[in-house]
Amino acid sequence: MRSLILLIVIVVLAGCGQENGRSDGYSEALQRLTRGTQISIIAEKYQATTGWEQDLVYTFQVQERLITGKPTLFTGVVDDVFLRNGKTFIRVFVNITFSELGGRFVLELECSRSIVDTIITRHLGDADAWYSRFSDEYVVVANIQEVSKPVIAFSASPFSEYDAEIVVETSDVFIAEGTCIDIEYIGTD
Repeated sequence: MRSLILLIVIVVLAGCGQENGRSDGYSEALQRLTRGTQISIIAEKYQATTGWEQDLVYTFQVQERLITGKPTLFTGVVDDVFLRNGKTFIRVFVNITFSELGGRFVLELECSRSIVDTIITRHLGDADAWYSRFSDEYVVVANIQEVSKPVIAFSASPFSEYDAEIVVETSDVFIAEGTCIDIEYIGTD
């Protein structure tokens, strides 16, 4: 019922905006509202866990939140589609902003061929697919079975064209592995 009401509000606002010749700011606000509605509808459809992102520092905290046997909802950018041991996977960089720690998430999810085809056909005939795919945002529903965190990370700071400082530090990336239940394109970031 809540989703139906949100959808009606969007349709009415879209109609009013077109009739009144609203500015681009109005269009952007409508797109954000539409994206939020899409996410809410998908979360409701799968009874997916949302709001799990807050106050995560240690791997065991992430494991407790994500390895639940229930679907979890993520938003992010599809980085790659690949094969491993005869199975098809996608890699997704999750869009999360931590208030204090700036941690990041990478999903490696086993997917059905129909889900992979949804992603691949989005860029068929697109000469700029290599670049544009990093602005395509998706909502992903997945069952997570494992969470890990690399011990170290490397970063480089260039000094010149041929010289850079390599820094070895602790990693702030969590890697979540599981099965993709559904994925839907929700616009460009």
